[in-house]
Amino acid sequence: MPSLKLIFWTLTIAIVLYGGLEYTLRQSVVMRQLYTPTLGTEYQPFEEAYHKLAIYQQSVDNLDCVIVGSSQVINGINTVTVSERYATHTGLPLNCFNMGLGSLSVYSMAHIAQIIIDDFQPTLLIVGISHRDFEQYEGDNYATQRQLPQTDWGQYKTGQWSSFGWLYDTLYLARYGQALNMDTLRAIGTWQIVKPHEAPDQYSPSVGYWLSTPRNHPLTTFEYHAVDPLNQQAVQSFNDLPTDDTTILILEMPLAPHQQDVVAGSIAAYRQQLTNLFEPLQTHERLQVWQHSLTFTPQDWTDTVHLHVRGAQRFSTWLGDSLAQTDFNALPPIPPIQTLPDIKLNIDPNTGLDDTILMLYQNHSPTLDYPTVILNPAAPTISMQAQRQSLGIAINHLITIPDFIDLDTIFDLMVVLENTHYEADLSLTPAEQTALTTWRTTKASSDFIQTGLGGLLITETWFTFLSNAERQQFGEDFSLIANWYHMGELKTYYLYRPK
Repeated sequence: MPSLKLIFWTLTIAIVLYGGLEYTLRQSVVMRQLYTPTLGTEYQPFEEAYHKLAIYQQSVDNLDCVIVGSSQVINGINTVTVSERYATHTGLPLNCFNMGLGSLSVYSMAHIAQIIIDDFQPTLLIVGISHRDFEQYEGDNYATQRQLPQTDWGQYKTGQWSSFGWLYDTLYLARYGQALNMDTLRAIGTWQIVKPHEAPDQYSPSVGYWLSTPRNHPLTTFEYHAVDPLNQQAVQSFNDLPTDDTTILILEMPLAPHQQDVVAGSIAAYRQQLTNLFEPLQTHERLQVWQHSLTFTPQDWTDTVHLHVRGAQRFSTWLGDSLAQTDFNALPPIPPIQTLPDIKLNIDPNTGLDDTILMLYQNHSPTLDYPTVILNPAAPTISMQAQRQSLGIAINHLITIPDFIDLDTIFDLMVVLENTHYEADLSLTPAEQTALTTWRTTKASSDFIQTGLGGLLITETWFTFLSNAERQQFGEDFSLIANWYHMGELKTYYLYRPK
């Protein structure tokens, strides 16, 4: 039998090694270089945002503000602008993190708000809500959201004992270990240069610049859905959130007038309907509700739900100014400013970049400069402009972490998007069209090269239509150059080129 001394030193060394590894995995300089660890929830956008928030908290002196909400928050609030306006008025920093998640419902917002307060203790938690977030929808994303409290980690976070939940919550080793068991390593950046069969090693979240394509004309209107009782009941959950260290601000996210008409029949009726939905909130100095009747112009909207560059800049400026003039400890609380500032932005119509960033972009030497890239060959034709705008959300309006800006990789993606087309939009010669038709059957790089195209931009859905033989041929003949995850669409896009 081994001696007690040997057992003691073996255990001691093991504890020191595991402790050292656990400590290392918790450091932001290491976390930025690794794949996203999992919390075992299957809600990938949340897990990525949660991990980025952990990195961000280590990079600032104090986590002043976290903003939770749906794609309206992703698109509509630029935390850099909010922070700059706040500092202009107060002389104080406002370290603010945008944790908007596509299609997030009020029910999920309430649960995630509790987690953020428990784990990160921000000074201010802003929850951006519009009527859209109360409505009832179907789909995998909504199902995954609502399963969050039922996962092992979700149960543990709500006070129910779960051994696996405890492991995920306590040990980064467990998080990274479980992620390695998943089918695909998930990158924590919105964009990363990758090598086949290797974990992504670059961290490039979106920056505080608005790399947006021109908005659609006319504005797209979204279908109205009835209010989901579960979301309506969830509003009361905000009353139970701990406010000892965190002030909670329920912020009305704007909808275009026509969308308000679709929801309630008139703007006045919409305002009353939203007020009724907020009525269960028991407001006090640490839980406040900001409703407003801000007036936007048609040029401020991408569609009737999401703000465009100019509108987002105006709304973010208004939010920063209003926060700067508010004393959350005052009774009665000071209401927000009731008018929007008039912001004039010189935006390039082709790229959506403002003058300052456009100059940097024009001087950029791209590493991914392909003449023409085709998106999802044989996919149904929709507006490529709308698709570019949708793709742009992944880099334009995601979480801002100024310390980790990598404009070069983001500009590379802009170049790819500017040269991306659907098959129906391409101007191919008869010979090139024949080569593309042949390639659809063979998936051979020699046929693709004859099309004159520079690369393929595809999604996981496109892969599902390939046979095993086609996948094998494709893997042998094409090289993966880059990929990024689009939180708004819950899709991963891959850029390939023929070998």
